[in-house]
Amino acid sequence: MIQRNVKPNVVTYNCSIYEFCSSGKWTEATTVLNRMLNGGVQPDMETLRSLINALYKENRNEEAISMLELMSQRNVIPDIVTYCFLILGLWSLGSCAEVASLFSRMLNGAQPDVETLSSLINALCKEKK
Repeated sequence: MIQRNVKPNVVTYNCSIYEFCSSGKWTEATTVLNRMLNGGVQPDMETLRSLINALYKENRNEEAISMLELMSQRNVIPDIVTYCFLILGLWSLGSCAEVASLFSRMLNGAQPDVETLSSLINALCKEKK
């Protein structure tokens, strides 16, 4: 693409990020993200979801929360699916206070669906809270 003077767009970057995340190549995914940001391309919901899902699968929940913060600074509003990834990851670590905080934050921008509420209820029942 570069040889033909074609600049990558958000879709191009998202495809690369998704593939690297799916392959467990986190370093490469973040390199592409940094290239995207430095190139002036605005990340979107797909960018966020790919990165957070990959971090969640690797039990890197603190980094997933940091990614959520980065995207919020760039006006990318997380959807319910993204919040669900984060909430489930935090529950798996037993981070009840962080889950409650994240759930409150979610209510300010996204309406929980049945699956999200069911996941929370199940987790609370397991914790007997």
